[in-house]
Amino acid sequence: MARNENRSSVKGLLRVLALAVLCLALLAGCAAPLASAPRVMVTRVPLELATVSDATPAPAVPAAPAADPQNSAPLTVTLSLSPSLRADLAGSTAALAQAEDPSLRPLQRTRNILLLGTDQRELGAVGRTDTIMVLALDAPNHRAALISFPRDIYLAIPGVGYSRINTAFGFGEERQPGGGLPLLMSTIERNFGIPIDSYVRIDFSGFEDVIDALGGVDVTVDCPLDDELIYRYFETYTLEPGVYRMNGQQALYYARSRKTTNDFDRARRQQRVLLAMRNRVLDANLLPRVPALWLAMRDVVDTNLKPGDIAELAKLGATFSGSDLTGMVIRYPLVTDWTTPQGGMVQLPDLPGINAALDHIWERAPLQQTNNEERLCQ
Repeated sequence: MARNENRSSVKGLLRVLALAVLCLALLAGCAAPLASAPRVMVTRVPLELATVSDATPAPAVPAAPAADPQNSAPLTVTLSLSPSLRADLAGSTAALAQAEDPSLRPLQRTRNILLLGTDQRELGAVGRTDTIMVLALDAPNHRAALISFPRDIYLAIPGVGYSRINTAFGFGEERQPGGGLPLLMSTIERNFGIPIDSYVRIDFSGFEDVIDALGGVDVTVDCPLDDELIYRYFETYTLEPGVYRMNGQQALYYARSRKTTNDFDRARRQQRVLLAMRNRVLDANLLPRVPALWLAMRDVVDTNLKPGDIAELAKLGATFSGSDLTGMVIRYPLVTDWTTPQGGMVQLPDLPGINAALDHIWERAPLQQTNNEERLCQ
């Protein structure tokens, strides 16, 4: 009995470590072209807006009808090779040519990976994705960008209508099992011109165990944070700027608190925690163990990345510097608060402004310096 319990404990630890390595290897490797595997690309589905006739137009934007999945056109999803994969298969010369193609926008020349966090304890359950990020890997230029989308941003969802971005996954799953991720990917591409073909989805319930298994992480707190519950986790009422060694509970609370801030600041803090986790994985020298750990984690995380992708990311991770990672949170003034006719509080996007900012993503400061440059703490 003791031997079985010990084996179970070891297996559980391996799964936690593997999960950490997967999520953070994504932030570690972008120094060379990745070993590509077949990936998903969705067809663009015409947006049906005529099903709702009583919607009130939003200020400075087209009429924003409520999403009605029962009356919308059927969701169509097809599987095909993405342009980036076709370039990879054609050889490094073609891949480099695509990266330098002046007709493409900057984030159409990168390999883009969707990173999702959900409150659903079962990854197969239908729910809302409250953490939505895109990791853009520009291998030829040895750089990466991490872009956070606010969960309440009000977008055109193909085949559905206008709704919050965090409802796209649920609409897709309700209308066609397995359609949630393709619909969310298509929503991002339709509105922001970012093609996505890979994803990683993780539940917050395993987040604490991941960080505790790493022995905690050193998180840089760059803006003061205070609320009535913070004392429970940090034995102080205000987290002043500095570097803090956080355990799983502390890091999860820091990454999710918004009692005295907002969704934009929470997204900024989530990027900092991811960066801290990446640094801890590198310090603990876990990257060489990725191929073996991968086999222990397949039922812990939902992803379409293949073992070859993970192994290649791990090999590249040691050469990746934190200064090569750019961070961006879509926030004010690129979004405006608005109340829908149904009473929902959402954020209307300035799509031209957001897309212009995305087109200049590589001109931004490294992630750890964005607060000073943009004065996000004020």
